[in-house]
Amino acid sequence: LEQQFRDDGALLLGRFEGLNVWSYSRSTTLADGTSVDLIRAKYAEFVTRSPAAENVLYYGAIHDIDAMEAGQFVGRQFSKSYKSANGKLMWLETQSRPLPVPRRPDSMVSMLVVTA
Repeated sequence: LEQQFRDDGALLLGRFEGLNVWSYSRSTTLADGTSVDLIRAKYAEFVTRSPAAENVLYYGAIHDIDAMEAGQFVGRQFSKSYKSANGKLMWLETQSRPLPVPRRPDSMVSMLVVTA
């Protein structure tokens, strides 16, 4: 059995009682520089893909006051480009602030795994 990581970092471990079992070991760095796992150690997360769960993805405000005041940001991703003060560089910035929202809270369950 050859295990393959998906582009998003998930690894399919197999199926158990009709459920796909995945491993996900990515982390993120907080503003203070500390690294935090996206899925807590010793926890199992159950998330449904069913349309009945009504999970949606909203997008928050971007960190660009000029763009917000001009009403330029509508959508999942905001990008802009500009030249540096001396004209030697062209900068391209892209921002996105996704916020997953479960409309049915019981569609996700987080469980601490304990062993005897």
